[in-house]
Amino acid sequence: MYSILKVVKKSQHYSVKECDIMKVLRIITIGIIALIAGLLFGLVLYVIMGGETTDPTWENWMYGPCYFVPFSALILGLFTEWRKNEE
Repeated sequence: MYSILKVVKKSQHYSVKECDIMKVLRIITIGIIALIAGLLFGLVLYVIMGGETTDPTWENWMYGPCYFVPFSALILGLFTEWRKNEE
């Protein structure tokens, strides 16, 4: 009887760890999806703001659509999903 209870206790412990791993994987997945959406939105902004599509030369205004928009979308996606899983 004691060994059966011990096995049940172990399996419950592992299910908690697996649940935590699933939460982390879900947070990372949503963050990556937000990054992809941010990259597409950054590309659209780049073209709208007058970026060259054939042979671009680097200018300072490109930091916004090329770096700030995708990484802020990634951070926002990670933070939003993390807060949702916390509740």
